[in-house]
Amino acid sequence: MYADDLLIICSDHSKLKLAIEIIKDWSSNNSMILNNNKSGIIEFRPRRSKPSKIFQVKNGVNSFCGIPIVSQYKYLGLTLNPTLQPMQQINSISRKAREIYARICPFLFSAEADTRKNLWQIFILPQIEFVLLFLANENTQYLRKKINQVIFGTFKLFMGLSKNTPNKVTNLLINYDFVQRAYYTQTLSRLKWEARCFSNPLLLPNFRIRKEDNSLSRTPQEFITYTNLFNSYCSRCHCINSFSHLKNFHGFRGPSVEDVLSLIKSFRNKKGNRKFTLNHLKKIIVPLVNVLKSTVVSTRSL
Repeated sequence: MYADDLLIICSDHSKLKLAIEIIKDWSSNNSMILNNNKSGIIEFRPRRSKPSKIFQVKNGVNSFCGIPIVSQYKYLGLTLNPTLQPMQQINSISRKAREIYARICPFLFSAEADTRKNLWQIFILPQIEFVLLFLANENTQYLRKKINQVIFGTFKLFMGLSKNTPNKVTNLLINYDFVQRAYYTQTLSRLKWEARCFSNPLLLPNFRIRKEDNSLSRTPQEFITYTNLFNSYCSRCHCINSFSHLKNFHGFRGPSVEDVLSLIKSFRNKKGNRKFTLNHLKKIIVPLVNVLKSTVVSTRSL
């Protein structure tokens, strides 16, 4: 028998000492052993402040009541550090995304856009949920930018989207309000904590965030090809293409990415199985891709 994932939050070292003694006594009375080596103490503090003398790590080793004082600790998949900076978690998400992508890349090569998005939601989105509380409380624009970069970057990787794809378009394809989700998660966690502190289940929240529509449901990969062509490099004008650029400078009269996305949504809402919808949309999008390819190729050749 074992107990795991025990978290203690104390306001000062005296309360922490008392809590550790209670846990050790309870463990001893119940014939259980507290593994100090798998435990750790972190002092959370403002970013510009120094650690308290009692919690300073000296020569790489220090302990409090026999439990090591650590500079970071991984708890339930979330890497915590004394100043609660999200960079370690961001780097971990980016690294794991590349590793997972490398393993399933042969499958993704022939997968449709909706399948690619589903895999991103299964493997990557739960990890992104870890940094949402950082996003809700982070005031540093640099770190907020890094959080958005790992969200959009991993999504583009799985979808096969060009790195030049504007965040506005990427956000439409994700269709997931991360800022709203961040504040929802923060509020929900606070209410749960208050209900636990006052031992009052009536304080538990009963609201849920509205689930967004999957903007790429039953969408073929040709739509991603169409999106990438819009953001390819124009060798004639020496700039990144866009709908307005292709329309004003190269006479392109096709629909924009947003218009095609609206068209997909209208067909997705109609009755019909996935395969039928995919084939029908391919017949619509492939000619648009060919026209756009000829426009981009002629642009490059001039």
